[in-house]
Order: sequence, then structure tokens, then C-alpha cells
Amino acid sequence: MIRLAFQLVLLLAASLSIAGAAEVSGVITADAKWSGEIVMTGDLYVVEGVSLTIEPGTTVRVKKSESTKTDPEYLSSLTELLVRGRLVAEGTAEKPIAFLPDSDAAEKEHWAGIIIDRGAASFRHCRIESTETGVYAIQSSPAIDSATITKNAYGVISQGESSKPVIINSRISGNAVGIMALDGARPKLVKNTVSGNTDESVYIGRGADAVLEANEITGPAIRKFELPAASISIPVPFGAGRHPASGLEPEVIHSTTIMGDAVWSGRILIDGVVRVPAGVKLTILPGTMVEFAKFDSNADGIGENEIFISGTLLAKGTPDAPIVFTSAEKIKRMGDWGAINMMAADAVPNIVEYCIVEYAYRGLHSHFSMLEANNNILRENMRAVQFQESTVTLRGNLMTGNLSGCRFRDSKVTMTGNRIHGGYVGANIFRTDLELRGNRITGALIDSLRLRECRVRSSGNLIFDNRRGVLVMEAEDGEMSGDLFAFNEESGLKVQRSRLAVRGARMAGNGMNGMSVDAFNGSVSASDFYGNGRYAIGNRGAGDVSAANNWFGDSPDMDRLVFDHADDAKVGRILVEPRSRGRNSSLTFGNAAIAIDSRWRGEVEIYGVVTLRDGAALAIDPGSRVRFAFRDVDGDGAGDAGITVKSGGRITATDAVFGSLEPDARASAWGEIALDHAGESVFSRSAFRHASWGLHLHYTKTDILDCIFAENGGGVRMRSGPVRIKGNSFIGNEIGIRLFHSSPNVTGNLFTGNITAVFCREGCGETRIHGNDFFDNVEYDIKLGDAQTGDLDASGNWWGGSDKNDATGKFFDGLREPYVGRVRTEPHLMKRATKLSDGL
Repeated sequence: MIRLAFQLVLLLAASLSIAGAAEVSGVITADAKWSGEIVMTGDLYVVEGVSLTIEPGTTVRVKKSESTKTDPEYLSSLTELLVRGRLVAEGTAEKPIAFLPDSDAAEKEHWAGIIIDRGAASFRHCRIESTETGVYAIQSSPAIDSATITKNAYGVISQGESSKPVIINSRISGNAVGIMALDGARPKLVKNTVSGNTDESVYIGRGADAVLEANEITGPAIRKFELPAASISIPVPFGAGRHPASGLEPEVIHSTTIMGDAVWSGRILIDGVVRVPAGVKLTILPGTMVEFAKFDSNADGIGENEIFISGTLLAKGTPDAPIVFTSAEKIKRMGDWGAINMMAADAVPNIVEYCIVEYAYRGLHSHFSMLEANNNILRENMRAVQFQESTVTLRGNLMTGNLSGCRFRDSKVTMTGNRIHGGYVGANIFRTDLELRGNRITGALIDSLRLRECRVRSSGNLIFDNRRGVLVMEAEDGEMSGDLFAFNEESGLKVQRSRLAVRGARMAGNGMNGMSVDAFNGSVSASDFYGNGRYAIGNRGAGDVSAANNWFGDSPDMDRLVFDHADDAKVGRILVEPRSRGRNSSLTFGNAAIAIDSRWRGEVEIYGVVTLRDGAALAIDPGSRVRFAFRDVDGDGAGDAGITVKSGGRITATDAVFGSLEPDARASAWGEIALDHAGESVFSRSAFRHASWGLHLHYTKTDILDCIFAENGGGVRMRSGPVRIKGNSFIGNEIGIRLFHSSPNVTGNLFTGNITAVFCREGCGETRIHGNDFFDNVEYDIKLGDAQTGDLDASGNWWGGSDKNDATGKFFDGLREPYVGRVRTEPHLMKRATKLSDGL
């Protein structure tokens, strides 16, 4: 594998100790012990299955990172001690262990800290200073006893459902944030002193909790992020089934240089490095599977076989026949192979389309090259995409389950309509001319976007459900327009030492701040701030911040909504006057409860479940578009975002559209509009698309008039009523209407292209189905359930033809299943009953 130089200073045997002022960095691949004076000159990585023991009295001093490191296995741009194996740092009261900066003048964030990433660790009588995070436990449960953790940005962070650290008899003081629990973590704190932390003493994030026993906690109050937890899963747009080439005998290619234009097809097994030199084109045909055998010469867990391109790569699959680049190992893991490497491949753009790239170290990697990557899936890689000194266009790609998504440096990059989900960092971008349009970045464990020294033009991006939203540092020029920063655990947008114009943004439901600025030489305008935890905008810099013509909700108390000179004399003011009297952008909800009469108009975006209760009335104005993000809380593959109306609440919607935020939405991309014992509600001339169920009614009087239900899992599902369903079009749903112990009046509707138009499960004998058009439904026009023993009156409908026999082929009733009732169709109509269009 061809990689950037990677310093491997430590290859230590179990019995070896380092004494004296030893300089260390690199990868530890065998059990090791430290004692005396240790200087970490760079990153240090303890791999799985390996232990690092630090003996009592040891002092570890850490140098500040001076590089723009790009190795995907690491998590921070600062110097870090990363443990995926085991760390034992157990000092004594007489001989404590110290982790310190190499400079007495160092402040917070001199180095990254100690990151326990699914590894194990124990700390006793340790001192940890000047880090971004003293101890960062990701899906791990270190034991911390009698430690002093001070002068850090974060003292201790525990993250993930399997993160249950125990912290006892320790002092966590003088940090910005003392202790933070995120994403289902459950730390236990016993007999600790938590004091002098400036921003938060103990912060309990979404879905997390903490056991607190006999602690002395002073300073900011213990605070909990109130938005309930929800998992996001991303539907895979293509290639989910077995690959057609997987049954073929592979053609094995060992290390070689391709000397003339070549075409690959079928199944290729690469056992080495395949080079494509300048002037040579490699074409890979749709349906090809390219597998890489694992070869790891230095035992660091990273495979080295790859494709190395200095010529041109043309890899254009199709949705039905994608090209797959994957590991050949029986048990596949991230980093089994190197990369699709492009080095000085800039004669013409390399093309990668409808490909699946998985289990690589760096999926797509380039220096001094040109690439157009469209509609690909990059998953389970250490890093999906990494480029330096290159020109790159990324459109419509899905990056999910990677250790990190993107890393760009000194490049020109256009990203449009991509989805980046999960991993530690969505994108880390340095000194790059960057254009971001319509991307969606969700579920990052640390940062959604890190932008440093970039010229950025951003519009219409969705940044939500990350630990932190977007961090912009040292940007000389940039514009962010119409972006959504919502439901991130900490800040939505953080700007440091930058000139940036922020316009039309939405900062909603972020756990700490909507926006945080420090040395910000720019402006914020025409934006909306609402529902953020501590402040709408917090100023940490000495200069004033221009923030006029923004909407801060209906509260007149701006002192509560901003942090500025009035709170700390050392920082500047936030200049909010004049303020906008109304909302500048679309309305945004996460999980929310509405208990007062409300009106929605224009664009409404929902990222959770909005509950209307206590008799509240919701009116949705004509022309409004209510769109739902894909969120799969229960892991069943269907979206769960929706609206629930209960306890007498009622809803009226006219000329509205209810649909998905996803660009390639399909049925069940969102949940449903559910009315349960609700007040009288009306839906008229409205459209419902891509829901699990457009409307789900229980014991609610509802009129559904002249609406369109298209491409849903189901259109209308109901029990009891009364319900009137009149003049609607049910087109291309799995089920148009599903009835259970109901007797609606179904008249004047169009049913076409549905798998089943009407399903009467049970207790539907009083249902009236008259004057409707049924034709070209796939399986059944009407289906009776096994418990529907009575007949169903479906007379006076048109069944797609004039002959009586045309009304006999699309029913499931007593003619097919004994003891089930009959669908009674006579007399049926000889021509269409409605004038509804069967198009969309």
C-alpha cells in the first residue's frame, strides 16, 4: 500500500520499559510499559489486543501538533493518545502519574487528550491537563479513581450506550465543561469534587443519564438536554441484494503495472498493488466485483493492497448493476485494503458512478488529481473520501458507517446532495475552496463539519443530530445561506477567528447554543433562533457581533437568549437590533408537544414526532409544505417522524403537501399523521406521499376530501370513526385504505396502481363503498380479512370495464377463502364514476 510516511517509533515487546526522557509516537503493536519521563512528539495509538502500562511516578509530556495529519485511524487534528486496546495508568498518592503539555504556558486544547475508543482503561492518582478532552470514553467504561482533571475544554466525556465509566474520589475542576454524558452513556460519579468549570458542571445529553452519589458539585447547575433520543438510519439506495458477480470464479491479479488500456468485468481479485500509469485508461464495466486480499506488512491492522492510478479510471455502474470494491476476507473489517488511489491523475476527470466502496482504509484517495464521484455508496471504510491538491465533484453519494466521512486539503471541492451519516467526523476540510449545496450530515459522534482556512459557500444543507454541528476556523471569506443547524448536542454553528456572512439560517433545538462565536468578523442576518438550550448566540470574543434582523422567538427577554458583554465584561456585545418581528425561514420541529392553538404556513420541517394535545387546534394554511426527515427510532427500516393528534386536539389542512425531506424518498420514508380520540378534523385538497401511513385514524370524526395519497405504505388506516372519504385519489400505494371495525362512507374516489386498493380486515359490514373507480390495481381491488365473515356492499362502482366479468378478478373474499364474506358488486357501473385524474 502506498501511504504518506507514518512514523512507527514504538514496536515494543511485553517486557521492555522505556526509561529516561524518551520520545515516542506512532503505533504500539505489542504490550509495552512506560516509566520515568516520556515525551509524546506525535500521535500514539494502542491497537486492539495490546496493553500499555504506565508505571507510578511517570510524567508524560505532550507536544502540540504542528502537522495537518490525515491518517484516518485518528480522531482529532490535535496530538492524541488513542486506545483501542488497553491502558493501565495506576499511580499512587506518593507517586502520581501526570499527563501534561510540554509547555508550562499551555492552555486548554494544547493536545487532544486520552481517547478510549471501544478499548479499556484504568486511571488511579493521575493528573490530566490542557487537553481538548481529558478522558474521552467512546463505547468504553474506564475506571477513574483519585484523579485530577483540570484546565481542559472538557474534563470527561462518556459517549455511547456501552459507555459506563466509574469516576470516584476525583477532582474535576477548572475546565470549560466538567463531565458530559452523550448518546445513551451512563457514567457513575461517587465522592467527586466538580467545581470551577465555567460552562457546564455536569451535562447529560440526549438519551444519557448519570448516577450521582455523594459528590460536591459547584458552579453551573447540572443540566440535561431535554430532546429525547432517536436513532437515524439511512436507506441504501441500490445494491442491497447479493451481487451478481459473487458466484463467479475470480480472475486473480497480482502486483502489476497495466501497460495499455484495459477493461475489467466479472469478478476480479487483487492480491497486490495494481498500477495504472499516465496515459492508460482502466474501464470497469457495470456489475463488476473487485475484491482485495488483505496484506498487512507492519501488523498495524491496515491492509496495503490497492489500485494506484496515474492514468484514468472510468468506473460507471448502474443502479441495477453497481460496481463493487470490497474486501476478499471472510470476516470483513474496515481497513482490509488500501484505497482507490489517484496520484497525479489530472489529464481528464476520473469518473466513479454507482459504485459500492467498502472496507477500505481510504475509499477514494487522491493527490493532484481530478474526480467526479456521483451516486456512490461508501460504507464501512476508515475514511470514505480523502483528497489533497485535487479538484473534486461529489454528487448524490451516500457515506455511512465509516470511521470518518471526508477529508480535503488544499483542493477545490463541490459537494451537492450527498448524505453523510455516522462515524466520528462527517467532513474535515482544510485550506480548500469549498461549495456545499443541499447536503445532509447526521449522526456524527464528534463533529459534523470542521472547516479551517477555507473559502466556503454553503446553502441548503441539513446539519442535525450530531454531537457538534459546524466548526469554522480562520476563514478569510465565506457565506452560509439557508442552512439548517438543528438538534445537535452542543452548538449548531461555531465560528472562530473568521470572516463569514450567515444568512437565512435556522438554529433550532441545539443542546447548548444555536451559534457560538469567537473573534468573529462577519454578520448574522435573516436567521431564526429558537429552542436552543443555553443561548441563541454566545460571544466569546472581544469584538462586537453584528446580528440584526434575526428572529429570536416571541420572548422579549434578549438577556436570556444571548451571552455577551452583559454576562462577561471581557467579551463584546451582540448587536441584535433591529430584530425581525416574524420568522425568516421555515418552521422546524424535533420531538415536540403543542398544547396551544397553532397555525402553520409555508415550509415546515419535522425531524421527530410532533404531538398535538390538550384540545389544541392546528390549522395548516393553503400552500404549506410539511416535510419529514427520515428517522428510524425502532430500527424497522421505516421512518418514524410524524404528527400525533390526541386528547381532543384537532387538525385542519387545506391545499397542503405532506412528504419527505429525502431527495430519493420511497414509501415509508416517514411515519404517519395519527389521530387518536382527537377532535373533529378535516383534510382537503392535500397530498400525502412516501409515508408509512398518510392518515391513521382511531375513534376520530374526520373528513378526507379531494386529497391525493401516492406511493405510501398505506393511504388511510382507521378504526371506528365516523369518517368520510370522498373524491380522493389513491395511486401506487401498498394499501389504499385499511379498515378495522369501521364503517366509513367511501365515495367518488379513484383507486389505481395500488397493491391492494381497499383491505377490510374485520368488522366492516356497515362500510359503504359506492361511486368509486377501481382499475389496474396489482393484486386486489378489495380484500377481506380472515375475520371479516360478513358481506361487504361495494355496489355501484366502476371496475375498469363495461362487461360484468370485469368485476370478478380482483377480490379476495369467500370465493377464495371459506368462511370469509363476499364482496357484493352488483350492480356495477358501465363507465367511470369520477372525473379524477389517474396521473400525479
